[in-house]
Amino acid sequence: MPETPPLKSAAASTGLWLRLAGLLAVVTLSIALYFLRHRIVELQQVGYASAFLVNAFASSSVLLPMPGLVYTYGLGALLNPALVGICAGCGATLGEVTGYIAGYSGAALIENRRLYERLLILMRRQQVIATLTVFLLALVPNPFFDIVGLAAGMAKLPLPRFVFATLAGNICKAMLTAYAGAWSIDWLQPLLN
Repeated sequence: MPETPPLKSAAASTGLWLRLAGLLAVVTLSIALYFLRHRIVELQQVGYASAFLVNAFASSSVLLPMPGLVYTYGLGALLNPALVGICAGCGATLGEVTGYIAGYSGAALIENRRLYERLLILMRRQQVIATLTVFLLALVPNPFFDIVGLAAGMAKLPLPRFVFATLAGNICKAMLTAYAGAWSIDWLQPLLN
């Protein structure tokens, strides 16, 4: 009887292809953004909406990091970086809620374990520290933030606290990224021509 290949390698292969496809999509969008920059400036509302949508999509892929900040960086060079940062941060926060929901839903699988009980007690007693930790980890470009969302959901950190901390961190991070794009375009322009 032939052996069946392990499911783990098939899942890892699929995950790799999804990551590569996401990276290719963001790079393609960024290149299109550069070549269509004059048109995008004319249609500012579309540009801001795209910052929201790209970052929501990039952040919603649990455990498959996609570089939405690359798009935010490029768009920040073309439009108002503060508004780009706000839109991108809001989109990223919406996407991160998927990790929280997955953790909240998956908590039933481990609720009877001692580690879960300890985590739950710690998160309930130390909600201020947990909220600050979520904020700081959202502030830093971090491909593992999905794990934070999963843990916060599993530990039943109140959703409004999670959203507030994630939103504050993501907006700050996206604004810094958008301003970096705006400030660096002058010295990058000669290299791109």
